Amino acid sequence: MRARVDAQLQLSHPYLRADVNLGRLRFHWPDTLQLGYVLAWLEPVSPSAASLAAQREQFLSFVEDRNRSLEEQLGQAAVSVEPWKDGGSKVTCFGVVAVEVSAPGGITDPWGQTSPSQLVYPALTKEFEKVDEPGGAIFYHSPAPLVYFFKTAPESLTFRNAVTGQPVAASPPPPPYKGEPFCIHPWFLERLRPKPGRTTLGPGPVKVDKDLIVEEGQTLEIRPGTRLLMGPEVSIYGRGKLLMEGTSSNPVEIVAATDR
Repeated sequence: MRARVDAQLQLSHPYLRADVNLGRLRFHWPDTLQLGYVLAWLEPVSPSAASLAAQREQFLSFVEDRNRSLEEQLGQAAVSVEPWKDGGSKVTCFGVVAVEVSAPGGITDPWGQTSPSQLVYPALTKEFEKVDEPGGAIFYHSPAPLVYFFKTAPESLTFRNAVTGQPVAASPPPPPYKGEPFCIHPWFLERLRPKPGRTTLGPGPVKVDKDLIVEEGQTLEIRPGTRLLMGPEVSIYGRGKLLMEGTSSNPVEIVAATDR
């Protein structure tokens, strides 16, 4: 950073050295012109060549303070792990940033999908925190604990800060959050999962009030003449095969179930 700042200052110096006392002319007219004069003076321009060294130190000090604050904040990754049913793990993320969870043979989620690693995120409080700043009050959501479950043994799990990559040691579980967390993690979307094999919807009206997930190895068939009534904030996600066939006389319709 210092090298980049110095390089930019070197570009500015030749132009500012032409007049180290560079200023701008300012005028002031008294309330009444009967005094017979107008005030004029040369107002220094900042930063000028004479003040660049001080400006440089002030800027670098700000950058160092900001970087130190960001590093401290982004290093606040916290996670706990407890035994879960059938030899699985209960993982709680309660720091500021996400944590990468991995295991030597891969990590398996509650739906049986195995991957080399998974990201777990903290939730946010639904309530706002208020901080008074010189420019006015700032409102923000604070982190809150969020629980995840895996079908992988606790002793097999390792954790890393998802931002810095540094290892994270498991901590004791945090106190239960008494409020209602605000969470947008897709794991906590309510899901309507078709059974393995082939599932058929329709014909006729079908109300979908939960996310419809078609997993790998599954087939979802939507018959001609089916009218899907989609609830608020509900979607269809397809990792498997989705067959949807409509005709001019029996179309497949996807409409909102409410005005939302």
